[in-house]
Amino acid sequence: MKDKTLFNTIIHADVCSGINSLPDNSISIVITSPPYWKQRDYGFKGQIGQEETPEEYIGKLVAIFRLLRNKLKEDGVFFLNIGDKYIQRYGKSYLGLIPYKLAYFMEQDGWILNDILIWYKPNHMPSSIKDRFANTYEPIFVFSKSQSNMYKKQSNVLKVKLQSSEGKHIAVYPEKLVEELLQRINIIPYSSYSMYHLLDPFAGSGTTGKVAIKHGFSCTLIEASKEYVKIIQDRCKIDDVVSIPFIDYQPVEVKEEEFKITQFNTNLPNILITDNKDEYYKALSSITNNTDIPYFLGFKEFDIGTIYQTSLINNYGLSIRNMLIVNTGDNVFPVFMITDKDKYLFNLDCIKVAHKSSIDWHSKDFTGYRVSDKLNDRFGVIVSVDETYINGFPKWVSVLWNDKSVSCEYVIYDEKDIPNIKLVCSRCNAEITNKDECSSCNAILWKDAYVSIRYEALQPKCKELKHQNIFSSDGLSFNIPVSLNHGASPGKRAILQGEYFFVGRLYDVNQKIVSNFLEYKMKEKGLSRRDIINNLPSGYRYKVEHWFRKDMGGSIPIPKDWLLLKEIIDISEYDDYVLRTCLKLQAVKPLRDGKNIGDYFEMEEGKLVEFLEKVIEM
Repeated sequence: MKDKTLFNTIIHADVCSGINSLPDNSISIVITSPPYWKQRDYGFKGQIGQEETPEEYIGKLVAIFRLLRNKLKEDGVFFLNIGDKYIQRYGKSYLGLIPYKLAYFMEQDGWILNDILIWYKPNHMPSSIKDRFANTYEPIFVFSKSQSNMYKKQSNVLKVKLQSSEGKHIAVYPEKLVEELLQRINIIPYSSYSMYHLLDPFAGSGTTGKVAIKHGFSCTLIEASKEYVKIIQDRCKIDDVVSIPFIDYQPVEVKEEEFKITQFNTNLPNILITDNKDEYYKALSSITNNTDIPYFLGFKEFDIGTIYQTSLINNYGLSIRNMLIVNTGDNVFPVFMITDKDKYLFNLDCIKVAHKSSIDWHSKDFTGYRVSDKLNDRFGVIVSVDETYINGFPKWVSVLWNDKSVSCEYVIYDEKDIPNIKLVCSRCNAEITNKDECSSCNAILWKDAYVSIRYEALQPKCKELKHQNIFSSDGLSFNIPVSLNHGASPGKRAILQGEYFFVGRLYDVNQKIVSNFLEYKMKEKGLSRRDIINNLPSGYRYKVEHWFRKDMGGSIPIPKDWLLLKEIIDISEYDDYVLRTCLKLQAVKPLRDGKNIGDYFEMEEGKLVEFLEKVIEM
């Protein structure tokens, strides 16, 4: 592309082709937010964000931004906003720290990391999570190719509210955020802003371009989707669109380093905040696996190398559950919440604050809402709401699935709606109070007896619909409309806003209990693990090994695998515990008794330690 880039232009192309078409040393400012890993499928070939692993995702972006570095002027500045992701592994989840790993490998690739900014969202999305702090911020990295650049250092924290989207695109970041970043550019006095050409290589709905043009900057916006190109044209009033053919590129191979274990600290406190890097690494190496109390470790410097090294402990049986951001007024630094347990002490009540507003669920029509069932590999829509909670939120709904079946589904608003279960001894029916033996009959658990489960009954309350009779998987019969128009339904509008229901296990299934139960029933029938493997379809060897593991590598059989196991051993007693599901709303939903305070803190270090002590108090 020629000097046309000095004017406002949309490049309709994949990101590499678009960047490659730009003249070298032509861009003054880059502001962008790539698709986050595994966050959303934009539906076109070669998209970023749907890679199999975070390492593949990071490798692609490192390669793309290496190409971008050649297009940036010597004094140019690159603002990169990217969100994190909780990664599931063997039934547990940990914070991937993907943005910080990306920044680390970009620095290794030749970029200069000038600053790490924190975008705190005062109106952040509430979360029903009960064993960690809700996410309230995202990092913004400030890169350059030269130490001498236009970046103007200011506060590390940008407090900018989330902004409602204009139309279909729901990943739009606020215009105010772009304005805040532009204020950190050292503009030559009395110069024309049009001299400073701005680029957004992942333009999306064009927010960066809209703000740039509003303030007099010229800009180039790269977007692969035809649909979003039209949105950008409407929002930014740009007529000039250049289409460029796809070019192939080679992702950078990203290899994780090994965690550097230093000398152990046998008297490690559960809360440690230090400015001594050696002390921090010593503490990080000393986290044990014999406590139900999480550790809070903080290093009083925003150092990308230290954050990267901390991220590596996720590969060694530990889980980073939060990276808290602490703003003392004089300093901003991270504190990591780390555990190796799937269950640990966490006083949720002490971190809740009252809601400023509430949702009128009575006024919402949930008919047509999408339902995703990854456990059974299907999807459907809600065709009727048959009973609601007192607050108007659905309690029982009828769902029409893509295989034409219908089911009556229980919906939970939060964890308080999960029915109670009781663990009892299979020999004497006494409640289990000790994990090793029955205190009533002295039976050694998983040797003389097993843990039996008693459930609180759930009575389906779904009504009959008219027209077409279809037999449901739960043995209930419904009359379902032959067709359902979702084009302008509340459900269709909700999908565009990112709202949908998903199917999850009703109970918080304890993997170790299930593993012990499977082993007990297997031995009861005189079988071995090899016998189990031989009686299952080929390819089940590793699955079986994980089902019987009792450490972090253990997993719970999915429904179809549980049904296969039932043909081999008598495990029907645990059917309800393992197979019973419910619907949960994937959307902004306030908790009944207050919201999770979140992972950003403005307080003195001493006050923070006092607060964290309350979080993990017995």
